[in-house]
Amino acid sequence: MSLKKVIEFLGFNLKENKSGIYQKKYVNENYIIEIDLDKEKINYGNLIKIESKTTRKEIK
Repeated sequence: MSLKKVIEFLGFNLKENKSGIYQKKYVNENYIIEIDLDKEKINYGNLIKIESKTTRKEIK
């Protein structure tokens, strides 16, 4: 299964007018998480605290 399919399976949708950026909206909490596939970044917003901004690279 491709990464895009996994992201979509988890409920993320392509952001309107943006290529390669997926977002998931949490309506009850008024919160959005974004995944930028081109930059390989996840924007958790300001309500989720993260320890580190490093990501694991896929080993081929």
